[in-house]
Amino acid sequence: MNACSRLTFAGGISALAVFLMVGATVAGHGQGQQQVPLPDVSDRVTKLEQRVTWLEEQLGRLCVEDAALAQINAEHKLSIAEDRLAQSERLAAQGYISDVQLQADQLAVEIARRELQLTKSQSQSDREAARLAVLNAEAALSQALLRYDHTQRLQTKGYVSEVEAARDKADVARAEKVLAAAKLKLEMYSDQKQQGSNPPGASTNGSNSGSTRSDRGDQ
Repeated sequence: MNACSRLTFAGGISALAVFLMVGATVAGHGQGQQQVPLPDVSDRVTKLEQRVTWLEEQLGRLCVEDAALAQINAEHKLSIAEDRLAQSERLAAQGYISDVQLQADQLAVEIARRELQLTKSQSQSDREAARLAVLNAEAALSQALLRYDHTQRLQTKGYVSEVEAARDKADVARAEKVLAAAKLKLEMYSDQKQQGSNPPGASTNGSNSGSTRSDRGDQ
């Protein structure tokens, strides 16, 4: 399975936090049951979210590495197909192979080119998705900061508890980590794009050299 197609976990963590906190509160009302302190549950959820954030960062790295490897493989496959076609054109000009074999090699080059285009399109799509993830993370952080600021004002007036203020503060910390992970993933895609700018040129040069070799063979 491609790393880009795997599911991420962050979306379910906030819901899990609410579920655990509410469950801890309700459990305290049962007969003979001891209520679990909300800060303890919040700490457990925070640690879980930290672990999930780390896993998503690793998943992002795998996704970028898979995309880069796929493009390198596609470029290598195209280069081999072009070299084989150049050799077949020389042999066909001398009558050593049939037109059927030449057409097969021409088709192999066309397929390799289309596969490379598809790989580049997928990489571009992944980069756009990474940019969108950064924008969404920035928006989420902004909302978390506004909510925490509002909570702090209410806390000074005694309208909200320390637990609620701590919860909103933890939300800000989580949003900051999500934004940092999203930016890191986008940077990795940008690095991949810069590093991958030379191989296509090399492939193009290989194509031109193949055409030159073919022209020499025809002469």
